[in-house]
Amino acid sequence: MSLTLKVGSALANLAEQIQQDIGRRAYEIFEQRGYTHGDDLSDWFQAEKEIVHSVHSDVKDDGKQISLRVNISCFDPDSLQVGLFPRRLILRGMRLAAPSKDGNSAGQDPKYLVTLSLVDLPSDVDVQKARAVVKATEIEVIAEKVPRAREAE
Repeated sequence: MSLTLKVGSALANLAEQIQQDIGRRAYEIFEQRGYTHGDDLSDWFQAEKEIVHSVHSDVKDDGKQISLRVNISCFDPDSLQVGLFPRRLILRGMRLAAPSKDGNSAGQDPKYLVTLSLVDLPSDVDVQKARAVVKATEIEVIAEKVPRAREAE
């Protein structure tokens, strides 16, 4: 299944959503601490720690293009958003809830299940020519590398 990559202004909207996710969670932490001021950076960093997760990825560089395979099994496929910067891939979506002991995921508050993953690329890619395909529990992104400017001789 083909997937639309967010680039340009759509990527700016994705970045804004991510900031809102982290800010919302940081405020919830502030509330839980009884609205005590002075630890705003700690609240923000704690929110980032809860939201940002690493994913398994495999990056290949054949000299002309970058091929990236990322495990997306932790994401709800219907909520997955993918953004591509020249040197970074961003995944944002709802984390699949782990089943409880009785086998269902009821009782988990979905606002805590937003997750974000970042994958750094080894070189700049042409985001306009990139394509992404979802295959079961992984996404494959293929993008042409941006040629390096020749150094002055």
